[in-house]
Amino acid sequence: MPANARFNIGSFPLYVGRTTDVTLDLYGPDGETPLVLSVSDVVEARLWDTDGASPDWTANTSGTESKVTVVDVGTSGTTPARVTVRFHETQTAAIAAGRYNFELFVEDDSDGDLAKPLCRGSVVVNGSPSA
Repeated sequence: MPANARFNIGSFPLYVGRTTDVTLDLYGPDGETPLVLSVSDVVEARLWDTDGASPDWTANTSGTESKVTVVDVGTSGTTPARVTVRFHETQTAAIAAGRYNFELFVEDDSDGDLAKPLCRGSVVVNGSPSA
């Protein structure tokens, strides 16, 4: 495992047309330092398969179906922020099976809403039977 294993979260599966919740504890690039969010920060998640292209899927803290929920903002030095990313079936139905890049980032309220990555990984989207 790389030294920054908690920043680089590896791969996780999704299924076309299915709802999946992914909960993440957030640590700095060193893999040890708990990250802390502000209640006014906007956290966003994105999937994309081609660098430089528009994301294939996006959700943030203001979402209604697919969304990012800040479960705990964290405590400096002790407890990492925890977020849950909901990939709702209405949006996953529009994603083709395949491998995608994943990034969770924060628009840092204390730094002019600068977009800062919180973690990265990959997603394997699998097909599923039709309803």
